[in-house]
Amino acid sequence: MTRLHLAFTAIKPHMKMLVVLGMAFGGLYMAGKTVATRMPELRVSVSMGHGILAPKFISFVGGV
Repeated sequence: MTRLHLAFTAIKPHMKMLVVLGMAFGGLYMAGKTVATRMPELRVSVSMGHGILAPKFISFVGGV
């Protein structure tokens, strides 16, 4: 129990910053999801292995 208490004590002064960062990253995530749903050609190009980032992404997922 003391470890948990020490961890919470260390995090407590930074709680507001952590919440703001969480909301910012959540907003970026939602913006990315919105762009992806409105641009189906982006999803197809990455999933089919076409586009600028697709070769690196495919090899990263495939482990090659």
